Amino acid sequence: MPWFHPGLDPDLRRALESMGIASGRALDLGTGPGTQAIALAERGFAVTATDISATAIAKARRRARKKGLAIEFCEDDILRSTIEERFDLVLDRGCFHVLAPRDRTRYIRAVAPLVAPGGHLFLKCFSHRETREEGPYRFTPAQVRELFGSRFSILSIEETVYQGTLDPLPKALFCVLEKPRGRRPRGRPGSTFGRSAPAGGRPGGRRVARKVEGAAGPSRTGHRAASLLALLFLGGCTGSGESRVHRNDARIRDEGDGPLIRRPAPLGRSCWH
Repeated sequence: MPWFHPGLDPDLRRALESMGIASGRALDLGTGPGTQAIALAERGFAVTATDISATAIAKARRRARKKGLAIEFCEDDILRSTIEERFDLVLDRGCFHVLAPRDRTRYIRAVAPLVAPGGHLFLKCFSHRETREEGPYRFTPAQVRELFGSRFSILSIEETVYQGTLDPLPKALFCVLEKPRGRRPRGRPGSTFGRSAPAGGRPGGRRVARKVEGAAGPSRTGHRAASLLALLFLGGCTGSGESRVHRNDARIRDEGDGPLIRRPAPLGRSCWH
């Protein structure tokens, strides 16, 4: 898995330390093998981790149990999420950038209510500076601001890399977004991590996502199995449909915001950290 990282993502660690965020409720979207959820729980966060793949959830749960960590794992699709709780910290280390362009607004509408007022969304995605043909969609800082600016204050967007097994490491953007407290968000592209205070939103609501119990079993549908095969091929994430899919050669072309991407047509949403 090219960007599998066993510990807490270094960009997230630096941001949390700089912002003074040491506890709270955290949500790891597309948890995959659960490495980020486990790392956050080890730092004292109350963690919920979601993934569309029952197999990934089962494996992540076993890994957490071996470490004696109490993490709530839920099978959930972010585009059709049934989670109603709010979190002080939401981490997306690779789900958003695999979604088809038409699904990006749906994603933002779904993720915004999950972040408590004053809480933060930490988003990592492929950068437009990444030149590999394979992999997820690429984004510029301006695109991130345009997409998320109506729901979040953009605290910072930094050029960085995806830590993992590829050489050289893929170029990425690490974005820190804040959910406003009762006001319209304003993007602040020039601000820094240290300007933000720890999130103070209180979690509320009721979680109704279906929990996965027991060992991993067969996937619900055939497309879920295809998704897992795509995961093994990519070592990354898969998205729900794409803007243009040429099934003859499995080519996918972004609509104006990324290079041609060559990979099996993805069908699910599972992020392997």
